[in-house]
Amino acid sequence: DQGDAAGLAEIIEGAERLGGVFHTGGIVGADENDRTGARRDQRGGILGIGIHHLETGRELYVRGDDRFPMASSFKVPVAVQLLTLVDQGKLRLDSMVTLKPSDLHPGSGTLTSLFDDPGVSLSVRNLLELMLLISDNSATDILLRLAGGGDLVNARLRALGVSGISVDRPTVALIADAVGVRNLPPESELTPKGFGELSRKVTEDERKAAVEAFY
Repeated sequence: DQGDAAGLAEIIEGAERLGGVFHTGGIVGADENDRTGARRDQRGGILGIGIHHLETGRELYVRGDDRFPMASSFKVPVAVQLLTLVDQGKLRLDSMVTLKPSDLHPGSGTLTSLFDDPGVSLSVRNLLELMLLISDNSATDILLRLAGGGDLVNARLRALGVSGISVDRPTVALIADAVGVRNLPPESELTPKGFGELSRKVTEDERKAAVEAFY
């Protein structure tokens, strides 16, 4: 409709200002022109954009073949594998999961800040909603475990013909790598307090080196 068309036009215009190339069919790579380089230099990083218009199938990419840290976008593949297990009858959405202190992880979401005492139980459906609606990291790592881990998530993606994505560690490990925390204890022994103590031991130079390596 006209609203969708106007919204798409606005997105395309913004992405093209950042160096993207758009056309009416197929996948388009990034236009390596001076504007993209200038934007990158101004912002102190490398910009990547991917847009897929569901109604027309048209796509736009800026640096579409470059690899980037996935951050919270990896939560969608976790959901795909989890729901596959539900479809196969191997997992139920109404199954209850009791949260332990070791299940509460740093970063985005509400579980860690609201439920820091043992005894809270949530359904798989509740955890899935928390992961997808508010990007809760604790819910994500619990669901990644229930989904069978990164290897099974990656295997499911390959079975669907999806490439260019690798889910190889939980969010707590991603955050640790990004901020320079080393020697994490086993996930079953990690608590928010313990992670905070490890994070405070990271020197400024170590933190800068971690950011450089991660991003």
